[in-house]
Amino acid sequence: MKKRKPRTRPETPRQAALRDRWRKSPEWRALARKGAYIALRKFAARPKCGAKTRVTGDPCRGIAMENGRCYRHGGRTPKGDAWHKPTFPLPADRFAAKAADLQRRAAKQEQRRQEMTCEELERHKRWHETHTPGPKTARASRRDERRRTEEARAMLSSPRREPEPSPEARELEALIDRLRAHLNELDAPESAKHGGLFD
Repeated sequence: MKKRKPRTRPETPRQAALRDRWRKSPEWRALARKGAYIALRKFAARPKCGAKTRVTGDPCRGIAMENGRCYRHGGRTPKGDAWHKPTFPLPADRFAAKAADLQRRAAKQEQRRQEMTCEELERHKRWHETHTPGPKTARASRRDERRRTEEARAMLSSPRREPEPSPEARELEALIDRLRAHLNELDAPESAKHGGLFD
């Protein structure tokens, strides 16, 4: 069900006069000044960018965004799954320059691929397969998975070595052999024990 917007009544001249009188009063000015001081203190307490500025060389005092930089020094850089995707500026002239730069970069990469040998192209493809774009945590997990796969493959390909038996194990095996021999003697027929009738 669609919610209906509440009706707003137009302000009467008397209400406008009372509002103006309140905004010009010392109490309202004191409250506004207190609120401004609180907002400025919160603004000053936020983490700063810290990037080196071009003009003065001092650390930037801009408010840092999620990646630790302000919007002038890379704070708007895409992150996560979209970290490798290009962002286009809003002004038309800068947009055209960005698009032309991307086209030149793509043409240069294509020319380099055409100049590669077969071995270099195969190595280039393998590198891109193992370095797929994505967040840092996903790349780290893929590296760990490849490392564990290689370790398991090496473990399975290497010949398995039987561990050396311990002295206790040797004693147990000797005792088992003696008991088996004694059991075989007990299970043997009487004729085999004392010899045959014509022996």
